[in-house]
Amino acid sequence: MIEAKSAIDKHGITSINSLDIELNKELLVLNEGLLDISNQIQPPCSAKSTQTNSFSSKMYRDAMPNSIDDWQAGLLQVADSSYAQRGQFTRSVEQWLSQYPTASAIEQMALSRKLATAYQQLGMYREALQILDTGFKTADTQQVVEEQVLILSQLSDVWLSAGDWLEANVLVMKAVQLASEAQDARLQAYAAQAEGNMLVVAHFYPAGVESLLKQQPDNTTIQATYQATALEAYRKAMRFAKQADETELHVAAALNALFIELNVMQTDTDLLSHVWQTLQELPDSSVKTRHLLSLAVFLESFLEHSQAPASIWIQRLAKAYQQAAEIAEQAGDMRGASLAYGRWGRWYQLDGQTAQSPFFCTASL
Repeated sequence: MIEAKSAIDKHGITSINSLDIELNKELLVLNEGLLDISNQIQPPCSAKSTQTNSFSSKMYRDAMPNSIDDWQAGLLQVADSSYAQRGQFTRSVEQWLSQYPTASAIEQMALSRKLATAYQQLGMYREALQILDTGFKTADTQQVVEEQVLILSQLSDVWLSAGDWLEANVLVMKAVQLASEAQDARLQAYAAQAEGNMLVVAHFYPAGVESLLKQQPDNTTIQATYQATALEAYRKAMRFAKQADETELHVAAALNALFIELNVMQTDTDLLSHVWQTLQELPDSSVKTRHLLSLAVFLESFLEHSQAPASIWIQRLAKAYQQAAEIAEQAGDMRGASLAYGRWGRWYQLDGQTAQSPFFCTASL
């Protein structure tokens, strides 16, 4: 009902003019199928399968991803994924998670290691720990020694990144023992690499580690022991990796050994030449890109502390950045290419000598 009333309380007349149309006769009834878009929209998160979509729903980092100037971990084999080759580790994770539910137990253990490596590259250490823990439980139940050693070694590296040295120490010691009992050169190489990383943390970050061990962080004897033992572990990893024809791991262990030697100003130039030559022989891959960048970072520090730097190392520094950039760019790894070109340009700027700059090095290396 509509009423009209004035301000002085006198009634009036309300008139409504409308078209004389019966709307029911004018409405067009649409075909029900025309508005059926159920097959065009994504289901809500709660209805999605956790195996294939949990990664996308919680994309966060626990810490920074592994850096090229950090200690090299043993397990970097993610090259069988085209996404990983392009540095697209998020897409690699989604791909491997979709394969996980239907994979066999053996395949799931291998997938857990690859997933963890991708998670490490993304700085998502919690997810890396969870998937490795699942993989290890399967390996332990089925008594698959190879997977036990590989997963324990990788778990140790992840715990180091997460800041728990004691847990990393326990895991790596178990890996070393299992690998030694198996008398398998490949497994011994991975375990020794993880052991070296654990000992490096004890040497270079003594305050946190030795407070856990109830020791004095200024005990130089203990620190020197950690450093010497870490170097020994890396050299052991190099020997075993060479026996097992694990060239990428051999290079990673050698790079770690070089960084320790640089700290005490006793760089083995023969080893440095060996690393350079071995890298040249590796097929192009994302792992090769990373190792070239790590070598270039090492050479920057080496040249900075060298009394009379040989021109060959200046040229190889430039060449390492150039190769890393070209390999990454060819693979579509824009992040790797950007990092290589950026550091290359930075070094040129700091070097300040056009004649010796990386952009003008044309000598045959």
